Amino acid sequence: MQKFYDILRAMMALVLMIGFAHAQNPAPILPTASSPQLAGGEFEVEVKVGNSANAVANLFGLSFELNYTNTNFVDVVGTPVAGDFLGNDIIFFPNVEDANGKVSIGVSRKAGQGGVNGNGTVAKVKFKTLAAIPHGTQLQFIIMNVAANDPSGGSIALTPLPLTITVNNPPLPVELVDFRVQANGSEVTLSWRTATETDNYGFEVQRKTAASEFQKIGFVAGNGTSDKLRSYRFTDRQLANGAYFYRLKQIDRNGAFSYSAIVEAVMSLAPETFALRQNHPNPFSPLGRGTFGNPVTTIEFVLGQTQNARLTVHDVLGNEVAVLFNGQAEAGKFYRLAFDAAKHASGVYFYRLQNGAQTQVRKMLLTR
Repeated sequence: MQKFYDILRAMMALVLMIGFAHAQNPAPILPTASSPQLAGGEFEVEVKVGNSANAVANLFGLSFELNYTNTNFVDVVGTPVAGDFLGNDIIFFPNVEDANGKVSIGVSRKAGQGGVNGNGTVAKVKFKTLAAIPHGTQLQFIIMNVAANDPSGGSIALTPLPLTITVNNPPLPVELVDFRVQANGSEVTLSWRTATETDNYGFEVQRKTAASEFQKIGFVAGNGTSDKLRSYRFTDRQLANGAYFYRLKQIDRNGAFSYSAIVEAVMSLAPETFALRQNHPNPFSPLGRGTFGNPVTTIEFVLGQTQNARLTVHDVLGNEVAVLFNGQAEAGKFYRLAFDAAKHASGVYFYRLQNGAQTQVRKMLLTR
């Protein structure tokens, strides 16, 4: 009999030791994903409970927050999905607060079901890094506000663990060391430099506004392969008032490309601006043939403040032969008007811009 009690006491002690070990070492809850990741790529973060060394016991329900850093460089893609650890017949509540860098998730087995033992994935969240994310940026994922319970509602302790992912951009064939813009009147000058170039075909210059997407506005040829400091310039002309955003699309000779950082220029013409530009082409031909071969010429003007304006064309005797604009002109907006001279005789013409107190006159030549 004494031997039986000794065995029983030993078994109770073992149970207490196991229970104490579990109390001291709760099963982990942790995000997992491969590292490093590439800029502009998608990757999935799995939130798991337990592991091979420390399983979770009798898990019925679970809620937590997956917080992540560097929200300027990473976005949640789509809606989080449930893992298979708690089974397929579950209640799942995903909520994304992307701007704040947080994904809140609740998942529970349904009433009448038992708890689950072991380890596995409870949720999956897909992320995407931005193409312009700096090389070596670290993204950290942290589990917070964890609440877990068994089928009877009893609390289950879990230990949150963090995850850090490094973003490694592939080495670029062109090392861009400087990129800046300078606004001057109605023009923006872009300048940039490269320290080295390998098979560099050139740079596509792109521009956007707050209301539009990036569009190509020009191209500057590269220097192929070079280990010397190279300088480049591009001027964007005839811009209205407002904010403009620029970037460079560097293109290799094999077609591969990468984007620069985005720079901003703000245009604001002085209120006294009153500009009438020389028509183009000039001279031009009303017959659409010969040396110049274009029966239409374009006349442009811009004002520094919103006001009424009148643009007219006159012959050498002062007779008004055309009214190209007569109304209110918006401040900072470039107006481009076409003058069709197909019905007019060749010779010298004058075009005049008036806004009440101010007048500008320019001369153009119509020839056959």
